[in-house]
Amino acid sequence: MKTFVVAIFVLWSAPALAGLNDVAQPRGLSYGCAFGQGEVTGDPQFKAAVVAECGTWVATHGMEYDTIARLNTAPIVRNWDFGEFDWYRQMATAYGKQLRLTNLTWNAKPPPAFILAMSQWDVLVHLTDYAFWVALHGLYGANPITSIDVVNEPMEGGAWTDKLGLNVWSMGAFWGARWACDTAGIKCELVANEFNLENGDTWKQARFLRYIDDLKAQGIPITAVGIEGHIWSDWCFSNTLGAFIDRVHARGLDVIVTELTVKGTDDRQVADAYGRFVDTCLRHGARKIITWGLSDKYRNPKMFGPADRPMLLDSAMNKKPAYNMVSDLFLGCRLSISALYGWR
Repeated sequence: MKTFVVAIFVLWSAPALAGLNDVAQPRGLSYGCAFGQGEVTGDPQFKAAVVAECGTWVATHGMEYDTIARLNTAPIVRNWDFGEFDWYRQMATAYGKQLRLTNLTWNAKPPPAFILAMSQWDVLVHLTDYAFWVALHGLYGANPITSIDVVNEPMEGGAWTDKLGLNVWSMGAFWGARWACDTAGIKCELVANEFNLENGDTWKQARFLRYIDDLKAQGIPITAVGIEGHIWSDWCFSNTLGAFIDRVHARGLDVIVTELTVKGTDDRQVADAYGRFVDTCLRHGARKIITWGLSDKYRNPKMFGPADRPMLLDSAMNKKPAYNMVSDLFLGCRLSISALYGWR
């Protein structure tokens, strides 16, 4: 009886963990989310949530081409605007958070027409110069960035690919970022991030693996693959996901989840989808989970309808079943255990 009483006392006297990243860290995992500057400056409750829950913050737009280079009027002016990114870094430093840079280069955010009108060689020089200086800004100073989406959605096509070709675009962006790492003397994760690798498109998975093989054969310094993870509660994701992650790891690259969301209106179904997806990723060796947002209050209206409940917290910053599901998995509980609690 004494032993039983002591055990209960220890359980109840144990300090509460502050957030998801605190739960994840003892197992070598990490959790983070993306958010907009205006969301935290105008909402103290949401700011408190991202401080409590996340170890990594992602600036949703602070380092994209159209933000950084909007003041440039010539190819090598280097008149960069880092104001928004510097705000993120100052806040991340104040709260002891790591910072991740998304969309260093992206076909959906192309350079202006006067850049694309130049020769292919001059565009490549501009791209490499841009990638170097932007990455270097993120790497120098207090709290250097730890991860960069060097090329975002390379399989989707667009201006960079049309002008340079997929591999030349990747070469310029990755080497620019790598030279910045070498100059700063800092090791940083260099990521090729892609959409819809998780949803059963085996043709796209195979094409992406060939792309990785081409980069490695040319010595291009990619170190990780980002799986965005935009899934649906009524379909979830393909059973090919685990095998795809294994194939990436077999090529010597890490895998991270970069933009996880679940489209759906039923909290139990959304939690189920989060659980199955995160469980699969963790079992196959992914160590970082990042959601594209944290609260339903700030769900992206371009991606979700007013009835969708895609995030881990509701609009009042209350923890939803999806939150508890992810927390259980970070603690090491398998899905079958969590299910006993009614999809907590």
